[in-house]
Amino acid sequence: MTQIVRLEGARTRISIAPELGGRIAQIEALHRGAWVSLLHEPVEIMPGERDPMTWGSFVMAPWPNRVANARFDWRGETILLAANDTPHAIHGVCFDRQWTVDAQTDSACALRIVFDETWPFGGHAVQHIEALDDGVAQTIEVHAARTPFPAGAGWHPWFRRQIYGAEHVHAQVDASTRYELRDQVPTGRLLPVDGEHDLRAYRPLDARRLDDCYRCPSGTLRLRWDDLELWMESSANVDHAMVYTPEHAVCLEPQTCAADAFNLAARGVPGAGVFVVEPGRPLVATTTWRWATAEPQWQQIHPGGADA
Repeated sequence: MTQIVRLEGARTRISIAPELGGRIAQIEALHRGAWVSLLHEPVEIMPGERDPMTWGSFVMAPWPNRVANARFDWRGETILLAANDTPHAIHGVCFDRQWTVDAQTDSACALRIVFDETWPFGGHAVQHIEALDDGVAQTIEVHAARTPFPAGAGWHPWFRRQIYGAEHVHAQVDASTRYELRDQVPTGRLLPVDGEHDLRAYRPLDARRLDDCYRCPSGTLRLRWDDLELWMESSANVDHAMVYTPEHAVCLEPQTCAADAFNLAARGVPGAGVFVVEPGRPLVATTTWRWATAEPQWQQIHPGGADA
């Protein structure tokens, strides 16, 4: 039986699975007088048998997204990682391992994981999750044990495409540039957003199938299903966002660095977002996701309506 930690706020219910990557298995919001599940969760498959990359919402640490060819150079040494997305290493070393619950109340908990041998520097991560009245607040800390190392972190939520039968999900990422990708890995070149990659206007995603890394989005990241709106506000060091839009879900992923940031930084690409963690100097990042009936916020952003 999988352990589940349950947190509650006035209009929020959160289920956390410490054994399954310390992930948030489900977020429920009280909307229109009923509880609405926000995250994709393949209920037909037992939790322990699900692909850990493809459901709920999990922390990515000590790096988010891909490290190209599962290797990078650090201070004159080539670091080899486990290629769990052949030939690349993806999403860090925490999302498919058991976390320990350090503390818990009715509305908040803290979880911890010690990095295993797949991260040769050692260290550990701590995440804090709190159920708010109308949302969830999250913090991730990446700590060094004995030696400095490069680090990044982020969150990988799998939001449902359809809620209340809404025909369209709207997404907004107010960023003017994205990374050029080759075989899903950034080349280091920045491109202006255009066409289907431009998410500034808050229009429906429809059939767009994106898998892109956006640079320095300003303001909040937003999703809207019919009259339910969710917005994501993060700390200043969370200055990148991955957007992945398969047919059944929407992944809006706030993160502290670019995909393949370690290799970009080693090649001298500025602004990749790599943070050097040292003993006593952790990487700390926060994100808060809130939701509400969309009409008031929607009218303030687009007075002319959804397609203005």
